[in-house]
Amino acid sequence: MMKKESRERNFSAFLFLFSIKIITFAGDLARTVKSDKNRMQKNLQMFH
Repeated sequence: MMKKESRERNFSAFLFLFSIKIITFAGDLARTVKSDKNRMQKNLQMFH
């Protein structure tokens, strides 16, 4: 009984950390895409 409970707690903690990692990764990705778009717009303005 106790063993199963601790395993479930470990699993939920793992899921929690995993979701935090995914959220931070998605935020970094969005920031990178945004800065790339800004860079592309600046390059396009230079060409025109």
